[in-house]
Amino acid sequence: AGHACYQRAARTRVSSRSAVLASGPPARPSAAMAAEHAERASGDGLGCALAPTPSGENGSWQFAQGYSSEELLRDPLRRRDFFRQVLHWEGRFMRFGVGVADNGLTVDGAHILGPEQLRLRGHSNPSKEALHLAMLALAVNNEGLASEAMDLQEARRQLEAKATALEAFREAHREYCGFMPWFDAASGAPNEPCIDVRYNGMLAWSLYFAARALREAGEEQLAARFEAHLGEMRSGAVRLAYQGFGKVAKRVTPMPRGEVRRQSTCDDPFVGELFCLFLDLLADWGDVGAGARELIWADDDRLRLLSTAELPLDGQSLNDAGETCIEAMMGYTFSVHEAWKHLFLPYYSITACRRRQHAAEKARTWWARGQGLPGMVGDCHISAGDDGATQHVTDFGIRGLSRCAPERLRCDHIAACGPFALLLAEPACGAVWLRSTLAANRRMQTPWGMAESCSADGAEVCSLLTWDAKITTALSILGGLGQTMRRYLEKDGLFERFESVLSRLYGDPWDATYAWPAWPGETLPFALPAPLPMPILPLKDRVTAANVDLQFVHENHNVRLTPGDACLLHAARTWLEEHAGKPGEAGYCYPVEDCDQWFATDGIGHYEVNDEASREALYEHLVRLWSIGTPVFLLARQSPLYPLFFDIDIFGGNELSDIECIVRDHQPDWLLKAIVEALWEIYPQFRDALDVVVFGSSGISKRKSLPTASHHLVFPNILVDRPIKCCPEQGTRCYDGQPARHAVVRSHIVIRLTEESQSGRPMHQLHTELLRHCGWRLSGEGGHAFLNDWTEVFDENPLWHEPCPKAAT
Repeated sequence: AGHACYQRAARTRVSSRSAVLASGPPARPSAAMAAEHAERASGDGLGCALAPTPSGENGSWQFAQGYSSEELLRDPLRRRDFFRQVLHWEGRFMRFGVGVADNGLTVDGAHILGPEQLRLRGHSNPSKEALHLAMLALAVNNEGLASEAMDLQEARRQLEAKATALEAFREAHREYCGFMPWFDAASGAPNEPCIDVRYNGMLAWSLYFAARALREAGEEQLAARFEAHLGEMRSGAVRLAYQGFGKVAKRVTPMPRGEVRRQSTCDDPFVGELFCLFLDLLADWGDVGAGARELIWADDDRLRLLSTAELPLDGQSLNDAGETCIEAMMGYTFSVHEAWKHLFLPYYSITACRRRQHAAEKARTWWARGQGLPGMVGDCHISAGDDGATQHVTDFGIRGLSRCAPERLRCDHIAACGPFALLLAEPACGAVWLRSTLAANRRMQTPWGMAESCSADGAEVCSLLTWDAKITTALSILGGLGQTMRRYLEKDGLFERFESVLSRLYGDPWDATYAWPAWPGETLPFALPAPLPMPILPLKDRVTAANVDLQFVHENHNVRLTPGDACLLHAARTWLEEHAGKPGEAGYCYPVEDCDQWFATDGIGHYEVNDEASREALYEHLVRLWSIGTPVFLLARQSPLYPLFFDIDIFGGNELSDIECIVRDHQPDWLLKAIVEALWEIYPQFRDALDVVVFGSSGISKRKSLPTASHHLVFPNILVDRPIKCCPEQGTRCYDGQPARHAVVRSHIVIRLTEESQSGRPMHQLHTELLRHCGWRLSGEGGHAFLNDWTEVFDENPLWHEPCPKAAT
């Protein structure tokens, strides 16, 4: 669900037509639905909307029982299929006339009146807008499973409508500086004068993300419209919300003549923290001075809310494991909704934050298992009568980790959104809890995705659809915005500040060796719903295994991780050991020069993956290890048939940016277009559209000791066969005389670029600048080509495949 390695890829579509996305938007809501909307109901609702189930899909929304807990836990392909189903049906809610008003703004929710009828709520707030924008931006990113919820055309149509609605809001209510209160979904007009800045922090970060995702997708004009709204918020944030001396208001009301009435303080370490980070990283501080930012994080009231507590736990399996409690950071109620911030910003990239959230989810899962609940508790609506009425309850929580009076806390209902934070921390375990929640009562699954909540005994379902319950879960299945948001923050020079603030705020002291001292329960795995078995190693064995892996990682990678991270290390190392293969036959191995990798075991360096499920499991381990700062490097045996690729290396200059600017600024994309034009001569069937995925890995070349702009271009539409023993003697033919097609295509590209680089031709100036930038250096002693000649830029080494019985590669 959104592998980090794929999220970092820049995906481009090259077309010979002026527009690829020309198929036209889907039809607007039906005339019957529009008529229903015109008859606005009084009170809470926008009216009754006819929402027929999709043709041919009746009943298929009740899919949870078709998956077993065991396969969701062990089989990554079945788990991905389960996630695909969840996203597909949640996407039915994110449509005009259901969860989205005709003007593009969100509708807070919809009451289910019957199999094909909804009554829409008439209001919404900025937190729903944030969730909607996040999902739309991920759909535009066109990566992972986001397209299962919404295709690109529909996402763009909704973004256009939302941009227009936001522009109308700013024009009509300039005093709000882009901040939004609770509003009427149909008109966008404020329902109250007061602004909750916590909700607007979520909105600000989703605007930031959406604008950058749109710009990457080539939607410059649409990106600028959302950046304009974000710009209004950035310029007015300090004036509206900052009270001085590190205090930030929780609620503000713009008054006549520019005055502002401020109430309470936004010092919570949950969604309120998102707004404070928006203030710190993006707001215009003007005359206040940037030094005031530091006072926000030194505020005593804020620091007091970061304390931890120990949650006593019962159960034979825990006693066998040597644990009696789990330590975690306290919450107001310890409801799962307090973890919303992890959906928007890269908290999991910060070790101290990841540690606290993992501890919270271990406490949540073990407590729910001990209570015998089929799901987890969270702030939600529950059924309040046979007439379909609902009640919003904020007292669902966990005693021992809540600051509320114990007698107030309830656990008689489970929330559909209960597993969302667990899905971010451990997708496999989260999938099991989500399946258990949906299977608690068949009415938890509807033609528009999951319902709001269910009683703990499974007898009663709240037939309400809300963004809070549904789209938090969908967004977490996609991995949230975190990893891609980190890339955007790094590009804008903001991640270092983000990391510094949170590391100081949440960081624990290191011990003298290689890790932090373990909290009680930290080495436990995440719990599964009862009565699923939970085999756990004794405490002594878990600690020993954790210390071994943590020490190896520290010594080999100079990375310090928490005892909780050791669970990921142990799982990956165990998986690799179980899939040991024979040298020369196994599909994967680690490089010979990297034999000191932390997971290496004597006699094991080759790994066999025999099916797609095992390969997906390997990828999951690699991505999760990368996400905690311990990348694993493996060599993969090249398959006989694979997508066409080129490795491009451009050398020279004193700074890497110098080379990249030459290629980028010399008539945008000329080099890429020249490559594609040459490919079209060989593959004319792809002239309408050809996909290319561009991976960047630029840095200093150890071989040349020069800055190097390196890119890996993959054309997934074009398959080529592997050249065997074709270089250098055989040229573009294999040892058996057969054409080496990959080598043939590369040779054609090089010849065409050389021709286009002659004097007076389009590529001449670019080629000359590249040669000048590397000082007209030859590629090697006695070489006849310059370092940045096209024959050298298009590296031929990856094309050479010399099979050998004992080969490691």
